[in-house]
Amino acid sequence: MNKLSYAKKFGVISVTFFVPLLILSYAIINQTYQQIEKAEEAQASLLVLSDILTLVDKAALYRDYGSADALYSRQTIKDAADKAETDFYRSASQFINNYRGRLIANEVENRLSNWKKLLARSGENRQPTASDQFKAYNKVVLDVLHLAEKAAKDAYVIRKIEARPIQNQTNHTLPLTCSFTGKSPLTSNICVNH
Repeated sequence: MNKLSYAKKFGVISVTFFVPLLILSYAIINQTYQQIEKAEEAQASLLVLSDILTLVDKAALYRDYGSADALYSRQTIKDAADKAETDFYRSASQFINNYRGRLIANEVENRLSNWKKLLARSGENRQPTASDQFKAYNKVVLDVLHLAEKAAKDAYVIRKIEARPIQNQTNHTLPLTCSFTGKSPLTSNICVNH
């Protein structure tokens, strides 16, 4: 090193520090681009989740108005139920068109004809009480909500399912329970005995 000129010494020192710095910069930039791609995928998944939750809201609104209309026939209730029904089916069709080719859209499309049968306000779907009518229409709401939970799992809103034993009120250990560990507007900590 003593035999090199100052220009060559500067070049050796620059290369010694510049090459690792260049490699480190490349790694950081590459990692940043990967995180951006993952964030864009998550954002797209959250848009699907938002749309399916809108569908849940419209199904719940129809459930409420349809239950009331089945037993308390008034024109204002009937008009509101008709509008809620039209909005629900229009939103379901729009969801299918917006996300055509995705698994969730195929599931909505496959279930739509069954939902139409379950949500019919005449014939075999007519229940004797408002509570029974509500429960009958609620099957569709729960089915759509189940699809929303699937979409949440795909969007990593619900991160993992953790199996662990719990104890009930009498301090007996129950066989196995599941709890969702992610934060989600769809579910809180749920424990189910197997």
